[in-house]
Amino acid sequence: MIQKYLRKGSFALAMAMVAAGCSHDLGDYSEEQMAIDHAQSTLGFYIPADQDWVMSSLVNANLPVEGLSGESYTVKVYSNNPLTDSVAYILDMKTVPAGGNYVSEFRYPTYMTSFYVGLTDSNGQTTYKMAMLNNGQITELISVSAARALTRAAFPNANEWAATWLVPDPLTEGQKLRVYRYFQTHPNLTYVDPHLTNFFVQQVYKGGDDALSGGSPEKYTSAANQTFVGSERMDHLTAGSDRQHIYNYNNGTCSWNNNVMDNGTQINDNKQHSDQIQLMLDAKTDCFGYWNSEGSVGHELPYCALVSAAVIDAWAESEGNGIGEPVVDKWNRSFLGFDFEQLTGDNIYAKDWQAPYGIMYYREDLYGKTYPYLNSDQNQYTGDFLECNDTDLQEEGYVKNLLNQGYLPVSGGADKKWVKLKNCADGYFTDWIVTLCEAKRITPETPENPGNTSGSSKEEMQIWSYAFEDSNLKSDYDMNDVVIKVQETMNGTLKVMLVAAGCEYDNKVYLDDTLIRWDNDTEEVHDALGGTHGLTVNTGWHSGRSMATAEIAKPANYDPQTANWRIVPSGGDMEDKYIGVATTGSQPTGIVIPYDWEWPTERTNICDAYNRFSQWASSTTDLRKATSDWYISPSGSVMK
Repeated sequence: MIQKYLRKGSFALAMAMVAAGCSHDLGDYSEEQMAIDHAQSTLGFYIPADQDWVMSSLVNANLPVEGLSGESYTVKVYSNNPLTDSVAYILDMKTVPAGGNYVSEFRYPTYMTSFYVGLTDSNGQTTYKMAMLNNGQITELISVSAARALTRAAFPNANEWAATWLVPDPLTEGQKLRVYRYFQTHPNLTYVDPHLTNFFVQQVYKGGDDALSGGSPEKYTSAANQTFVGSERMDHLTAGSDRQHIYNYNNGTCSWNNNVMDNGTQINDNKQHSDQIQLMLDAKTDCFGYWNSEGSVGHELPYCALVSAAVIDAWAESEGNGIGEPVVDKWNRSFLGFDFEQLTGDNIYAKDWQAPYGIMYYREDLYGKTYPYLNSDQNQYTGDFLECNDTDLQEEGYVKNLLNQGYLPVSGGADKKWVKLKNCADGYFTDWIVTLCEAKRITPETPENPGNTSGSSKEEMQIWSYAFEDSNLKSDYDMNDVVIKVQETMNGTLKVMLVAAGCEYDNKVYLDDTLIRWDNDTEEVHDALGGTHGLTVNTGWHSGRSMATAEIAKPANYDPQTANWRIVPSGGDMEDKYIGVATTGSQPTGIVIPYDWEWPTERTNICDAYNRFSQWASSTTDLRKATSDWYISPSGSVMK
């Protein structure tokens, strides 16, 4: 039986070979089942028969449009930020009179939670608003600044940065649970520099008294006075090899010399920030560390580890029984974990001490005429604690035996209190956990007239990409056998762009029963791109024209997700077989992506070109939502 998660490599290949080898012996082992097994072994994960390959959703809009009486407004809904991005892509566009309602239904990328909306009057002046998505509905327009305020409501000090920076959303309690359970069950992690310059740090978890899920406790019994020490002593975070303080964590205050900016003005009021989020500018990430508030020594590597959100979610879904909530989101967070340790200088001082029982001491002659002691005034230690009395200390050999066992006397206790110190670091980076994510700049609205601007973006209709594999039996799943991009024009036609032909078969492109004829009066994809039949074009192996184009009429009720785009491979056993877009099923031989997508190079599996694809494709509903923007950030070799 094929397991839930097949590994790539020899095992997966062996499974595929066994399946093929048995096909003549098992009467019910169909060609279709062979193709399914091949897809699962090549992609490296189990594909349910009803797998959903859809990356877009439908939204219903009913938005009142206010404005000057008698004026009409062109309402445009964008898939991205028209105030900052060089190209603003329009998902939907309609003209509505002032006082009327913009009513529409359109497709949008599933990962989106809000929309920028532009209202352009007859003079070409545009006012930008935001529409928040709620259960597949958008019913209200609000100002851009008000929308930003909604996303940072849990972080009051985020207002300081909102004019210049995109401020991360707070983690939910379910997300925090998933993160610290990961750290509590994975010891001996490592740190890898993420090479960030501007970044936010937010607290996730500060240690408790008890171990959870078989992990380690985050506080430790103090030998000196039987109280807990540990994570509460970790209150000074530092960033970089220059140990730049992350001041938000220094007793909850924010410091001017950390270059916190509010719309270009430096903040130096040292005010409280109980929300525990800090913006670091022009900082290093070559290492992180902390300082013990009771000590004078910084703790850095190896007492810090970094884990990405994707790794934590993959663990939770495959091994952690889906604990908590997905942490992968648009912020591309990582998580820093710290392992508390007491080092020399953390109130553990070695000093010369003249024994009160001199005759006994000199007779033993242990360490010359002196031996170390610990200064216990308001200090705490972790280790074994021992109380001695005068009779014990005067007994011949008693002190020598204690010293040989590793005990040291503690001053302030009439020299009767002894401690055998222990290391606190246990290999679990659970004592203090914070999240780390890149800080990205935004372009502020015009202060004199917030929300009103003509914008600087070039405007186009949304581009949808269609990627095909032309064989269901021997696909390499680089999804580049035929790649087309389709965009509605401003006048309502469809612009079709052929950008890659990574196929050996000859292929033609159809919409429904309409054969696409390209701008050089050809039909076959190699011919259209100026390539050689049988050789790949525009996939990194062979080059041709940058693209071939065609403009066709848009069918009535055209939906980019459900439109019947397909390819017809010819030659070999593929004659007259159509390959269409997969919405559900066990093989992604054709997928539609609501984005101007960069396709994998030849022989680069889509799971390697986009390392979150397999996570999205094989995950539960919650994680699918969080990773449904997998196609935005390639991790391997791609073309554009």
